[in-house]
Amino acid sequence: MSHALNLLSGAGRQHDGPLLFIADARNRLERKLLGKCLDQLSAALSTASSANRIFLPISKDTGLPGLQGFIRMLEAPPETLLVPIRVAWLMPENDGGTHKPLALRHLLFGDPRHPGNLRGRWILFRDPNRAECIAGEPATIADLKARYSVQQGSRAREAMEEFASFVARQAGLALEIAEWGLIGRRYKAPRFVAQSLASSPRFRAALAALSSETGRPVEELRTEAAVYMKELIAVPSSLFIDLRARFDSWVMKLSYGGTVVFREDDLARVGEIVQKHPSMLLFTHKTYIDSIALTATLFKNDFRMLHIFAGINMNFAGLGLLMRRSGGIFIRRKFQDNPLYKLVLRHYIGYLMEKRFPMTWAFEGTRSRTGKLMPPRYGLLKYVLEAAYTTDASNIHVIPVTVSYDLMRDVQDYASEQAGKLKKPESLKWFIGYLSSLRQPMGRIYLDFGDSVVLDRAPDPEDQLALTKIAFEVAVKANKVTPITLPAVACLVLLGAAPRALTAEEIQVEILAIIRWAHARNIRLTSDFRLKRLSHVQGLADAMRGMGLLIRYDEGTDTVFGLEPGQHLMASYYRNTIIHHFVNKAILEVALLRASEAPEGETLEVFWLETLRLRDFFKFEFFYPAKKKYKKQLLVELERIDPRWEDRLVAGQQETLLMLAGMQPLLAHATLLPFVEAYSVVFDLLARLNETESLQEDECVSRALRAGKQAYLQRRITSEASIGKLLFQNGYKLAQNLELTSGGPEGLGGRRIQLLRDFKELSRKLERIRLMALSGHGE
Repeated sequence: MSHALNLLSGAGRQHDGPLLFIADARNRLERKLLGKCLDQLSAALSTASSANRIFLPISKDTGLPGLQGFIRMLEAPPETLLVPIRVAWLMPENDGGTHKPLALRHLLFGDPRHPGNLRGRWILFRDPNRAECIAGEPATIADLKARYSVQQGSRAREAMEEFASFVARQAGLALEIAEWGLIGRRYKAPRFVAQSLASSPRFRAALAALSSETGRPVEELRTEAAVYMKELIAVPSSLFIDLRARFDSWVMKLSYGGTVVFREDDLARVGEIVQKHPSMLLFTHKTYIDSIALTATLFKNDFRMLHIFAGINMNFAGLGLLMRRSGGIFIRRKFQDNPLYKLVLRHYIGYLMEKRFPMTWAFEGTRSRTGKLMPPRYGLLKYVLEAAYTTDASNIHVIPVTVSYDLMRDVQDYASEQAGKLKKPESLKWFIGYLSSLRQPMGRIYLDFGDSVVLDRAPDPEDQLALTKIAFEVAVKANKVTPITLPAVACLVLLGAAPRALTAEEIQVEILAIIRWAHARNIRLTSDFRLKRLSHVQGLADAMRGMGLLIRYDEGTDTVFGLEPGQHLMASYYRNTIIHHFVNKAILEVALLRASEAPEGETLEVFWLETLRLRDFFKFEFFYPAKKKYKKQLLVELERIDPRWEDRLVAGQQETLLMLAGMQPLLAHATLLPFVEAYSVVFDLLARLNETESLQEDECVSRALRAGKQAYLQRRITSEASIGKLLFQNGYKLAQNLELTSGGPEGLGGRRIQLLRDFKELSRKLERIRLMALSGHGE
């Protein structure tokens, strides 16, 4: 009981007025323990001040019996100091002095940190030190009335019942803060959220405004809003937070040994941010394990609990309960036509931001089926920033988080989906099957935190351009901290050589060249490239072979490795996770080859025009900075290649080709060829149409899947990695952006044919660069 004695002895010596102890007692045993504690406190304070006490089951969340008596006590003089007090039940300690984690049996018997009468007596019999009397931060009635006045705008007599409820909630929150000091910040969670929202003047005003707009009575809206609150608001408890942590740890052990690799300084920086500022951690989305890797890592490092947004499709039996009771917020897929649902969601988010509870969700909105960062979904970001704008939040931090993997079980499904197979709907049966499929080694998980996108104030909700810029900046910073993994760079090398297999020495030479290039540009690398990780490298190679991804042939004169032709889509996924690091280099390589073919005196102009043309061709695939910054990035890379690059470019074809050949490792073919070939399939379909004919996206993708398969069998495209729904969709978007998909205008057929020729020419250039890379010289 020393915690309460120490706190209140100091407060009592500074306070000469009356005291009112608010004892949060859930049962008879706690009432008895708190009574003894209060007797000790009264004796320890040795003050002439009068001291009253009241017992309220604040933490039971089942209403407040005895509220009328509490109201009478609150009529005491304004200088009366209210002191909340509670019994904190601690977990037993290990030999090392740390508290033991919760066990699965506690799901059946209940959380020992919230015992009933009989269980509490048994705990005290075995270890009396597990019950600790704690006190929350005291406050006077005058101070609390001032706070209530700010929130409610009224201290009228008729509002005394609401004021008493407000004081009880404040006492509960003060006790929660005190208890976190004993059990850890990871259990910090909002309490009384629905009650706080329902009594908020801002929420009431919003309901009244919506009533005026829709003609629906306020009471009807309030009743319906309560249903949405029950659906939306997470109700975390320490029991389920612990159980979620155990579940997360178990899932990660299935494939990844339970280890997540991260940088300590990054984690310390993020920890400081989320304590001081309204924060959002937006993670890249590749698999269902992404959020698990993030929340498990933060739990182990005693971060305050994250509120994680998920689609309501994940709210199925078992998992839905576990997530909701550990901070999960399930959002409906469609609610644009439901203004009341949007209103409740916006005010709930605003409450979490105001109380400094960090939020997290998948930045892309859906799992990436290609490996690259997907275009961001603006919905949740828009609602969060609208809530921040409404509550006038300041210094908002949007933190990009990348979750990377050596290997992933989901990639097999993605390859099937890109080939046209339908995605299976989520369910409990599906989830059990998914977990079972994880029982194979897949290397490690890597967690990286980018620099925050800091907003002094949230933009106006109508400013769509500002929202787009914020999302774009998050994407760029996420890409920047995505590390190069060994399987990804191996797939980059092998896809670039396909259909050829390579010897181990050839693969090693190529990988080392790429790593040296990346290291010189401060691109993040995993630790697999260090000598001490060689055993892990062999394990990865075995895992890749076990997944049917890698072929090893050692019955000839040399041992060679290659990619299974039927698994090129899988290999391209891993390659695509790091492809953004090489896009600018690939564009420079193609632009130099194009400049080498330009007439004398035009090489420099042709070179820069080609860089811009390629940027526009692939604007639906990659995130680029503004054109000025883009050109600056290219100039920095050119200076690295040769400070005299401009003189050499102007000197003519031979010197330009020599400069290109010196840009080892050459990667344009390994980077851009699948996109060029996929787009060519789409443009070929358009070129075959009459000028008056249009082509819709769904029909285009369906036909392209079949035409792509034929082109691959005829070897008009080099790999099945160039056959995929999302690739064809982006090719269609480019054609649509160039106004080539709708029939009618005169000359349309010629423009369609010209675009196809442009991409056929690009294929020719990439094939030439591939031959230069394989031969090691320019001709």
